[in-house]
Amino acid sequence: GTTYGQPYYTLMYQTDAPLSIKSCFYIPDPDNAPSRMFTRDPEVAVSLHSRRVMVKKNADGVIPKWLHWVKGIVDCEDMPMNISRENMQDTRLMEKLSTAVVRRILRFLDQQAKKEPEKFAKFFKGYSYYLKAGIIEDKEGNYSRHKDDILKLLRFECSQKPKGEFISMEEYLSSAKEGQKNIYYFTCPDRQTGMSSPYMEQFLKRERNVLLMYEDVDEYVINSIEGFKDRKFISVDSADKDFELDLDEPEEDKNEDKKELTATEQKDLEKFIKGVLKEKVQDVKFSKRLISSPAVVTSVITPHMRKMMKTMMQGKENDGMANIPMTLELSSEHHIVTTLLAIKDTNEPVARVAVEQLFDNACIAAGSLDDPRVLLS
Repeated sequence: GTTYGQPYYTLMYQTDAPLSIKSCFYIPDPDNAPSRMFTRDPEVAVSLHSRRVMVKKNADGVIPKWLHWVKGIVDCEDMPMNISRENMQDTRLMEKLSTAVVRRILRFLDQQAKKEPEKFAKFFKGYSYYLKAGIIEDKEGNYSRHKDDILKLLRFECSQKPKGEFISMEEYLSSAKEGQKNIYYFTCPDRQTGMSSPYMEQFLKRERNVLLMYEDVDEYVINSIEGFKDRKFISVDSADKDFELDLDEPEEDKNEDKKELTATEQKDLEKFIKGVLKEKVQDVKFSKRLISSPAVVTSVITPHMRKMMKTMMQGKENDGMANIPMTLELSSEHHIVTTLLAIKDTNEPVARVAVEQLFDNACIAAGSLDDPRVLLS
């Protein structure tokens, strides 16, 4: 594609090892970044030359599709002139050339991010989707060869910085608690929803930083990689994960009037709630993750991913993918839960309605209530 105006970034790259490469790249202004709408299969905008003779106009064997917005030329003297143009991408030489060039582009962007953070922030706003898509495509077609270099370029908001301020993965690790082995993230529609969610309570109380991710593609990106620098990614709304709760124990609330259910009372209430909700939940259990909310719902996949899957599976409700079972997790100290125990024997009809309401509220907080109109009936 053709672009107009001054290049936003320009890179001249010349090396003799591992191959003899002379190249020039530029990145258009983010205001002119290619639109994802109506773009079916974008062509790579870098041409490949050998000793100044053009071998291929759109060098998709050198530059991957997710970097199609990078413009420029690559001249590789080691490229044989009589190479078969149809089978170019199958040669080991092309693979070596592609690895060298892509790695240099990504490391150049990382250098620019450290040198001029504000300028890079504008670049990231225009091209973030393609970098994130690059992680997924790089895993599928390239064994995640460039994963760490791309991850260094990603920026997200976090719970400990004000709105509109973004941090890198490396900055997150430097702000992590001593001994913290996980990178905690939360995929949510916006900052206000995320910060007020019951899933965030324990992290806010412990003053533990959480990355906030607002785009649907973020969930797929994190699920396609295991971690960053030996740290695992853990979603704050996931079930049965090690949240390292012994890492930074919060101070106990000195509230002598607070009642906590005993183990026997907890089992008794679990049985009652299961009887009311039936097939709506797979399990009911008490959890230490809640601070000021009575309940949350968890599943084998995060509520955000579950919501996206239900959207994709519309019209195929019988396939099972859309009806993944959920677990209701309760706080043993919350007054609603302790009151529920007290009224289940004295006023069962009211207790049953309260259980339904409790479950629906937890589903609303998770963003997974399929039809809000059920609350009116």
